Amino acid sequence: MSKRKLMLLAVFILLSGFIVAILLYNLSKTEDQSGGWKSDKHYVSVTKATREIVSDEASLTGTTNPYSDINLISETSGKVTAIYFNTGDFVSKGQLLAQVDDELRLAAYENAKVLHEKMLNDFERAENLFKTNSITESQFEAAKTGLSQAETNLKVTRRQYQDTKITTPVSGFVTVKNIDVGFTLQGPPAPSFIANIADISRLKIKVPVPEKLAFKLKKGAKAEIETDVYPNQKFTGTLLSVSVKGDEAHTYPVEIVVQNNNYLLKAGMFARVRLYSGEEKEALLIPRKALLESKKESAVYIVRDGKAYFTRIITGIESGTEIEVISGLNSGDLVVTSGQNLLADGILVEIVD
Repeated sequence: MSKRKLMLLAVFILLSGFIVAILLYNLSKTEDQSGGWKSDKHYVSVTKATREIVSDEASLTGTTNPYSDINLISETSGKVTAIYFNTGDFVSKGQLLAQVDDELRLAAYENAKVLHEKMLNDFERAENLFKTNSITESQFEAAKTGLSQAETNLKVTRRQYQDTKITTPVSGFVTVKNIDVGFTLQGPPAPSFIANIADISRLKIKVPVPEKLAFKLKKGAKAEIETDVYPNQKFTGTLLSVSVKGDEAHTYPVEIVVQNNNYLLKAGMFARVRLYSGEEKEALLIPRKALLESKKESAVYIVRDGKAYFTRIITGIESGTEIEVISGLNSGDLVVTSGQNLLADGILVEIVD
């Protein structure tokens, strides 16, 4: 290797070492200033665990569902001759949605009406004759049977004619339209699916409630409901039912109904439900954001004598942004609310505002 190449290689090595040294120095300085893992102390914010009077409540998450969700099926067979609805339309109870070819059914119904009128007249005449012993009992019974059969035939043909006019049994929004003009419907026993209609004038929300609270809840109790779509608006719901059967996690399905004025809410939305038992109690509270793990197996860091200590706790009800601590903490304990994710048990900390 030439002398010139050796000099260039030496210069390159010196420059590379200088750059690496600067990067390591800057990294070390940044970590010290930010409370990183190389710093002697970690900076944290804390708050005191305090005892307060709170309502016995639970904050749970559920999904909104229509108050009624109807799959409309055909009661008759035949070709659809007219359609009076579309997906997304609001339809009122009893509103005509579609018409099926009714020519033959109308003719049968009109014929049944004529026959019924004749059999009614025959029966009335036979009844008068029977009272004067002008006809036999068997003749009177024959007239009576004829009228009964005519009445049955009239009911059947009238129903068959009415079924050609497809109406909705509930008010709501059409979420699915499955037929159009020219479509041939099939009747029972394998009826055609016509449409889905969802009534969202009221909504149902089903949430699992812990057993301690479930046994205190009563039908008609009020519930507070919040959604992400309307973060500054609270809706009031009413407890509709509490299941008599719990699941493996010892929670009980509770159904809440909420009025949906002006159709602000839609089915399928996430909703946060706060249920109240109506009872109050004293509880040890800490901010919900202080928790390190899931609510089922919670833990926090507490600060004592300038050090942070990892502490397992058992939580209870939630009250706004705070949560009850059933065991693991004492009133007045300093609980870390910011910076806890970089801590380790027994590490030095410094409290900042």
